[in-house]
Amino acid sequence: MSLHRCAALRTLLCGMVAGASLGQSRAQEPATAQTQPVKKTGRDAWAIQTEPQAIAKAREIVGLPERSPARLSAELVTLAEDNTPFLRDQIVGRPIWHVVIAGWKLELKSARPGEEDQYSRAFDLLIDPANGRLLKASSRWPEGVPPIAPEPSAQSAEEQMPRSGLEMYLGFPDAPPRVDLLRALDIVQQKGEGDPFLAKQIVAHYVVQTRMGGKARAVWAITLRGIGPIKPPPPGVSEDALNHVRNIIDGETGKFLGAGTCPQPDTPAPDAQRGGR
Repeated sequence: MSLHRCAALRTLLCGMVAGASLGQSRAQEPATAQTQPVKKTGRDAWAIQTEPQAIAKAREIVGLPERSPARLSAELVTLAEDNTPFLRDQIVGRPIWHVVIAGWKLELKSARPGEEDQYSRAFDLLIDPANGRLLKASSRWPEGVPPIAPEPSAQSAEEQMPRSGLEMYLGFPDAPPRVDLLRALDIVQQKGEGDPFLAKQIVAHYVVQTRMGGKARAVWAITLRGIGPIKPPPPGVSEDALNHVRNIIDGETGKFLGAGTCPQPDTPAPDAQRGGR
């Protein structure tokens, strides 16, 4: 079954998973909320040993031009929690580089005159110091914007994704992507679902994916969060089922492989958090 342009079907396949009361949306929190500093020892065997190297690797992965006014910084941290499905245990509890790209607006080559990013972005990139692999790239939720339901937990996503096309993430690719993140977002803009310029939050993983028992391949899985509903919600379906979409881009060729709304959030955002809507 193709992922291509079947978000409504994905909603039905994934369903809504019961969860506890949310409180403040996790989308509001930067990636550093649950981190600890790491001692500057034992780095000799790492591919990325210093802050400048981590920043340079982040620029390469993103495709960030030198002329960009973005501010970059790097820190070595250990995460206490993460929600990456199937791969969480490869991220938490060990040293990783946390690179921040702040004061940045997306620049996409396919943008028409007058089109521009609606937000000043702050991106958090998590990079494996041992080999320079990207573990996650996510923008922070804009300040002052009412939250939506947070992303599902890793466990919840791991339950939903196999039900929706036997999809799994097997690991992180050994080689860096031939298609950098900005190019992948440009492909989403041209051929995918949702508009990166309008998304309030962007969450990207570069992973080895398999689906429907097919051959594993290196892909960008890019979720646009806080977009207008991709279609009017049917009666009884929360807006939070349709205000996000995950696009899949081949990391080697740049081919758009499809899009859908799976995995679904564990529970909708309370009306009070939505500003009374």
